[in-house]
Amino acid sequence: MQTTHDEATQAVKGIAAAYQGSATDAMTSGWAKLSARHVDEILTACHVLADALDVAAGYVMAQKAEAVVILVDMAAALIADQAAAIATAGLAEAAVPLIIAAAEKVVDSLAADLEQYIISKVIEAAAKPLLAKIEDALSGLDWSKSGAQVDEPGGFSIDPEAVTLQVAALRQQAVMIGQHGTTFAAKIRALDF
Repeated sequence: MQTTHDEATQAVKGIAAAYQGSATDAMTSGWAKLSARHVDEILTACHVLADALDVAAGYVMAQKAEAVVILVDMAAALIADQAAAIATAGLAEAAVPLIIAAAEKVVDSLAADLEQYIISKVIEAAAKPLLAKIEDALSGLDWSKSGAQVDEPGGFSIDPEAVTLQVAALRQQAVMIGQHGTTFAAKIRALDF
């Protein structure tokens, strides 16, 4: 996303160089103020979300390791129970359903704990702020609120071919940003808790 933004910024500067006038001064100033702020905020929020997901992945791995230890202990108990069945004339077999039920409860509890952890820690702490930044960026696209400063017109010049090339580059960057948005939305929808 940063590369796409940088390329779009170069296209905006290229348009301003090829078409000099108060309108392109306003465009360049507004672009600098709005896009850089929003892109920086969104990228920062994406990094926060990525870090939170990394922490969640570590938590998931730790919980898996704990579950494996518990299940191995339960498997050992089951094997011991099977061995004791000979000595107890089958009475030890009565504990098998209890051992299996306990293992199922451990797995169910682990799954519920992981789901709650991810929802509370990752989604609440990182994803919501990211989505708020995206919403803010979209609502902040009103150029009249950009705070762009424009000096008194000092002249006018245009190189139509250069403007056409830069506008084509800017359109390509818009397509790329749209693709980034589509990819991001698909990945967010794919998260399953």
